[in-house]
Amino acid sequence: MPVMNDLPCKRMAAVLLCGDEFHATLAGVRGLHAGGHIPYVALSTRRTYASYSRYTAATVEVPDPDLDPVAYAKAIGEAAVKIGAGAILPGTESSLVVLSRNSTAIPTNIAIGIPSLSTVMAAVDKTSVVEFAERAGLQTPPSRTTTREDLLLEASRFDYPLILKPLRSKLPTGEGTMRYFQARRIETPEQLLRVLTDAPHGPWVVQPYFQAELSAIGGVAWRGTLVCAVHQVAQRIWPPYAGYSSYAKTVTPDESLEEAARYLLAQVEWSGVFQIQFIRVQRDCFFIDFNPRLYGSIALAMAAGRNLPAIWADLVLGREPKVSSYRPGVRYRLEHNDARAIAWLLTTGAAGAGLRGLVPRRNTVHGIFSLGDPGPLRTWLFKAAARASPRLVGLRRTAPGRPGS
Repeated sequence: MPVMNDLPCKRMAAVLLCGDEFHATLAGVRGLHAGGHIPYVALSTRRTYASYSRYTAATVEVPDPDLDPVAYAKAIGEAAVKIGAGAILPGTESSLVVLSRNSTAIPTNIAIGIPSLSTVMAAVDKTSVVEFAERAGLQTPPSRTTTREDLLLEASRFDYPLILKPLRSKLPTGEGTMRYFQARRIETPEQLLRVLTDAPHGPWVVQPYFQAELSAIGGVAWRGTLVCAVHQVAQRIWPPYAGYSSYAKTVTPDESLEEAARYLLAQVEWSGVFQIQFIRVQRDCFFIDFNPRLYGSIALAMAAGRNLPAIWADLVLGREPKVSSYRPGVRYRLEHNDARAIAWLLTTGAAGAGLRGLVPRRNTVHGIFSLGDPGPLRTWLFKAAARASPRLVGLRRTAPGRPGS
């Protein structure tokens, strides 16, 4: 794994991507390289997918943004100067929030892909985003935002099953750290009590559960204007019931939905990569989430013809981005999660769907594996070994993985 001491002598135009251990950062590196940029990656953990990518010029070890945000911002600024970066891209929600709050740590001659602090905080607040979505004419599921204490008191009064999710993707724990919590389906009051036993105080969002199809619009916006978009639907998700795309494909644009998304982005005044998620229940389409970062299935948009990381970088650098059309019918598979999703189908009375999932499909991009970039498979093997026997490989899981990890 290359590190800062291995930086090439020749200084070239570079982009410093603030990433994490998950596959969206890997897709960001691949996209930046394909778009003619030189990607360096700032990471707080070792053995990441991007660490072993042949397209990563070097990795920069930085403090954890959730544990020491000031030191993180300072390290990012210093690293950007050292590598001669033309731009810094916050590829994760944590880096986005921390750098927007500590932007003075970044030299003024280096472009940084963050909008205003007020825009960032609105974009990561699920209550604010729901209000923007409703103003844009999008339907939203009935929601209630409340505290952990109220949920514990009223557990028996809710209709089940329900969806429980945090107001923000990461919440502070009692130990002074931040922990990622994903949305999950809750079946009974007893399960709700178990989930909340060691959970942060919140706030939490409670919504009714719908049997629905997951779909999304991913793209890039600039100063509140939609630059480009890619529409997709999930054909399998993991975890089941309230998961994320393990197998998805691009579809032709839904013009009315895209127009609503355009209006939502204008209200947020968003600049950067984004994903807007929906669920479809028969003829109804409900807005459920806004992700202002590199998202899990971004490799699908890139494979379909729209290199979102490179388009974003060009805009931050003040260049004219290359935006081509995208192809419907391109498929995406996140290998380990889709294997779990197929196994679950095979064992829960949906064997036909599970068997169809085993059939190889043309025009399928994978979240991790690439013939031209096989190195990230090493990280997948480390993760698999750690799950099987942490002591065997000397790895310790410090926090639950993010969806699709």
